Amino acid sequence: MTKKHNPPLTEEDLEIWQAYQKGVIALPNKIQKKPKSSKSSSKTQKMKPSSISAKAIVKTRDPIRKKIDLHGYKVEEARTVLMNFLMRKQQSHQLQVIVITGKGLRGSISGLGTLKENFSKWMKEKDFLALVNHYSQASPKDGGSGAFYLDLKPLLMK
Repeated sequence: MTKKHNPPLTEEDLEIWQAYQKGVIALPNKIQKKPKSSKSSSKTQKMKPSSISAKAIVKTRDPIRKKIDLHGYKVEEARTVLMNFLMRKQQSHQLQVIVITGKGLRGSISGLGTLKENFSKWMKEKDFLALVNHYSQASPKDGGSGAFYLDLKPLLMK
């Protein structure tokens, strides 16, 4: 392949080009970024302890939550796997976990998924009550109605 060479500019073309260039302002060689303002740090300094919600404390306390996905397990297998997972997390002092049950919607008469329906029952059982302080539905980014946040009880040292 050969390059096509443009024919040389005529005097009229040169005059037009030079007239065009007169209106152009050259940019500086180095682009300088504006320094970031420290607005966020001043907001946190103004906050009073009473204005921090319980949800905010939970989110900042342990932002890395361990997850278990119960998809694909039969009900009894899922219960055993979940119990073992929660005991391991409690022993390793990881007290906030996410349990993914899935939405289901076709597994039972109630319209809930089989695992999701059983999960709520399990949380009322003595074995799980000994491990779990609190549970709530997860936010959409963590699985929404097909997942739960669990706050585990700290392991008591004897």
